[in-house]
Amino acid sequence: MAAIARRSRKSATKVLVVDGDPVTREAYAAALAEAGYVVERAATRAIAVTRAREMRPTVIVMERALPDGDGWSIVSYLRRIEGMQDVPVIALATSESDLKGSLLAGCDAFLEKPCEAEVLVLQVRRLVALRSPRTTGPRKRIDRE
Repeated sequence: MAAIARRSRKSATKVLVVDGDPVTREAYAAALAEAGYVVERAATRAIAVTRAREMRPTVIVMERALPDGDGWSIVSYLRRIEGMQDVPVIALATSESDLKGSLLAGCDAFLEKPCEAEVLVLQVRRLVALRSPRTTGPRKRIDRE
């Protein structure tokens, strides 16, 4: 029963992958879909904003260097939209300055590109687990003497 609940929770998890490189974007999307997540893709800032507003993702995977501008500006923009403030964002970038910029924009995790698709899947799983309720009932107080 617990396995069914985990599987349905994972299949309800929506991940938006924003990357300007089609090969990388498809590799990450395929790995996440194979892991059981619902995946949408975006190659540009404009498409990313539209998809994020429509799908209300559980997690966003965001590259900084997009063909039409900076991915971190999307994160800053989405953080101001009702219901998007707490969506975890995994930054994909190539330098130390990208790490600083991603943190300032509001990203929650950072992976250096290129990263293995399996590493990305593990990071998504970790962020989803952090957002999931950990208890099934009220907490009990334990008095110690």
